[in-house]
Amino acid sequence: MVNGGTISPDATQVVSGGTANGMLLQGSSVFSAGSTGAGMTTQFARRDIIAGGAAVSTIVKDLAIQTVLNGGVASGTVLSGYLPPYALQNTSSFQVIESGGIAIDTVFSGKTGEAQRYTGLTQSFSYIKTFQTVESGGTVSGNRIGFGGASTIEAGGSSVDTTLSGFSSSWNGWNFQTGQGVNVTSHVYATLDVSGYADKTSVYNEAIMTVGGTADHTTVFSGGSLTALNGATLSHLTVSSGGTVSLGASTVLTDPLTIERGGGIVFSDISSTNGLSAVFVSTPSVQNVTSGATVQASSEAATPAVFLDVMSSGTVVKEIAVTSAFSSPIYFRNAPSGGGTELLYGTPCYCPGTLIQTPQGERPVEDLVIGDLILTASGDARPIRWIGRRAYDPLFAYGNRDVLPILFHKGSLGNNLPKRDLTVSPLHAMLIDGYLIPALHLVNDHSILQIQKPETIRYIHIELHSHDILLAEGAPSESFLDDRSRGMFHNAHEYEALYPDAPRQHPRYCAPRLEDGPELAQIHSRLKEHAKCLFPNKAA
Repeated sequence: MVNGGTISPDATQVVSGGTANGMLLQGSSVFSAGSTGAGMTTQFARRDIIAGGAAVSTIVKDLAIQTVLNGGVASGTVLSGYLPPYALQNTSSFQVIESGGIAIDTVFSGKTGEAQRYTGLTQSFSYIKTFQTVESGGTVSGNRIGFGGASTIEAGGSSVDTTLSGFSSSWNGWNFQTGQGVNVTSHVYATLDVSGYADKTSVYNEAIMTVGGTADHTTVFSGGSLTALNGATLSHLTVSSGGTVSLGASTVLTDPLTIERGGGIVFSDISSTNGLSAVFVSTPSVQNVTSGATVQASSEAATPAVFLDVMSSGTVVKEIAVTSAFSSPIYFRNAPSGGGTELLYGTPCYCPGTLIQTPQGERPVEDLVIGDLILTASGDARPIRWIGRRAYDPLFAYGNRDVLPILFHKGSLGNNLPKRDLTVSPLHAMLIDGYLIPALHLVNDHSILQIQKPETIRYIHIELHSHDILLAEGAPSESFLDDRSRGMFHNAHEYEALYPDAPRQHPRYCAPRLEDGPELAQIHSRLKEHAKCLFPNKAA
């Protein structure tokens, strides 16, 4: 056992089967099988080589390189840069994980500050980066990549449980010749480049992740960005509000894909030239596509894959594969105008407990099964073709107006309808004055309101052989229409099993859909006035 001391720049220390603690390594060191280095500091362009041994809590700084060979383990390494007063040299630190090597809980700690440059006699904001390279066969876990940190996972390398977080800073630069300064905001990023495999990655503010290989269980938070290069594969991807994902050609998305309100998708391989402009299609945002372009979900019977198509003037300008059954909260619907497909967020359904009129009387929607007869508003008895089911975690839905259920109080629609309180999803349409109007557009916070903190969120929808009007708690409301939205249900695969040869048909609404304009404003105003009669104390 060796405690303390310094290895000079021209010396080499070899530790075999022993332990070295708390040493300053300015020369080279080799930790072979059975040996351990703990609390070491490596600096000034020398190599710390772990060849079958272990290095614990090592600080690597000032141009030092830590190399982990086959069988070696580096745990708790801190990669630290050094910022000299005159920014004329690179003082980065490096870690290299070769085949069979393992690095655990590496911390990337760049340096920032103001440095004076001789050239031009200017003072500027500078930062020193720290680098990690994971070669084929190498493995890292628990990376904490801070500002100025850069990790590269080469093909065949792997990374698990990585966190990236950079920062931005405002400062005043000074020019000694002119005696003037300028305020500048500098962004110091944390970066991760993946040509191999990365699992469980969190990308926070001022962090950039680039994927050319495979990334699983990735979450992009506000201020973070992920770029998928041509041929990359992304699975279990979550884009939070303020996060951005850029998708290149041939990018494959594997279910599930979650894009929260305010999250953004950029189709980077669609150029924005003459006649093209950015467009935002409902929520989430879709950027860098042809003006007037829409997004749809499509599937070909010959293949089990599902695709996200970006369309313009009836032409597919972008296609993204989504393998497995696509069942995200994103809702694709043919636009009521017939001019394309809308990308929405939510589910048009009834809530459990809703009583649906049948020829034998009212029955709870959750008790109905395929083949049961439903009594429509026109008096016809029609069989149920399919029943879709979907649930949301209330924590996920908190504050999401496209998911939280809508409550119609008894009598809120006039003529004593509904006969009892009725709860539906925000996109579920009620038939009023001959129009199908989504429940969300009828909210008046008096007789019709959105439930902000539901204990559970479960939705059920009933499909007949064609779109029709059912009676829910006596109130006319729509049946399910597959306007390319079936995939939002958890049990969508059951339909394919029941009707494998069913042709895809153009959706036909049984009544015009109304989502804006003077007619909607008039109906909304009338129901709000009616609410004052139902709840005079609340209206006051």
